[in-house]
Amino acid sequence: MFLFAYLFSEEYYQPQKVDTQTLTLSGTIQSSNSTTIKSPHYWNISYRIIYLIKEGTYVSKGDTLIKFDHSQAKENLKQAQNQLQKHLYQKKIISKKNSNQIRQIKDQIKKTELNIKSTQTKLEQAKYSSKQKKKNIKLDLKRARTALEKQKRHLRSQKMINQKKMQAIQFKINQATQKVDFHQELINSLTITAPKEGLVVYEANKDEDEKQLARGSKISPDRPLLKIPNLSNMIVKAHLNEVDRFKIDSGQKAQIKLAAFPDTTFKGHLSYISPLPKRKNSKSKLKVYPFEIKIDSEKNYRLKPGLSARIEIIIDDLNNYYSIPSWCIFKPQDRLGVKTTQGKFLGLDTLQILNGKAYFRYKPGIENNKLIPNQNIPDF
Repeated sequence: MFLFAYLFSEEYYQPQKVDTQTLTLSGTIQSSNSTTIKSPHYWNISYRIIYLIKEGTYVSKGDTLIKFDHSQAKENLKQAQNQLQKHLYQKKIISKKNSNQIRQIKDQIKKTELNIKSTQTKLEQAKYSSKQKKKNIKLDLKRARTALEKQKRHLRSQKMINQKKMQAIQFKINQATQKVDFHQELINSLTITAPKEGLVVYEANKDEDEKQLARGSKISPDRPLLKIPNLSNMIVKAHLNEVDRFKIDSGQKAQIKLAAFPDTTFKGHLSYISPLPKRKNSKSKLKVYPFEIKIDSEKNYRLKPGLSARIEIIIDDLNNYYSIPSWCIFKPQDRLGVKTTQGKFLGLDTLQILNGKAYFRYKPGIENNKLIPNQNIPDF
């Protein structure tokens, strides 16, 4: 305890002039307009990655992003193509057989029609012949005409039979063609290319049962795999405690610093605040307000999705204000103030205590004082 008091006694702070009052929060860089790349949507198929582009690679439209093993798909395509060729050959045989059958029936009809004409000629020439001979010729003519009608009916029925045979084989051909098209489309889908230029980012794994994306991984259908964000439209997503909700509003300016580039400050503004709070996570009862900061920057390759960011939201523009750490505040007899290293108490007109800082209006000469911390910080 003595050592702690000694260290505290050696520590002091000086008021700092401030032009703005800020609220500091943390968040994550994201793109408000990303193109998501998913695994193929065909089911009952195993998707195993044999090539995966490295995260952070800048790609052009058409560059290969992912390749899946297509050996089984190629074998299935070959079988479907063989089946299609088999049906096409069957169609050729059936078509030839049908043509021969129709030609034979037509030849019979033509022969019968010639027979009818010949019989009619005989009948005309037999006008002076006996009645019995005329009767016999007429009977032959009747038989020939009956045979002709029968042959014509046979031709019509055979055409219907042939049409059904062709429809049946064509149905098989259509089915086989669909299978060929399906397997060809599947093979094409097993190589995924970039739909546009941009930076490749791996999709966050939301399912704990799924392994991290890597070469050799077996992937379920229609699973989000990669993102190509629009680097000209980047945002910071974060959440705000309920107690701080009243302090911010849409349009307020913000400054963003990335953990990966601490020496660079980006500017932005508050573009969205959720109208309703939600639970911070499934295990917490704490409610927060999700919000977004639009980064006012052109395309910048340092603004990669997933990077951690520190946000300072400018709550108010201050004129003639100073700030000190909130642990320098004393509250004797309900009066807020500070103590100098000489033991002098200085009362302050405190504006607000926020993020570990106390903001107050300027008092002449206070900037020259060295202020000591309060070992018993009052309840504000």
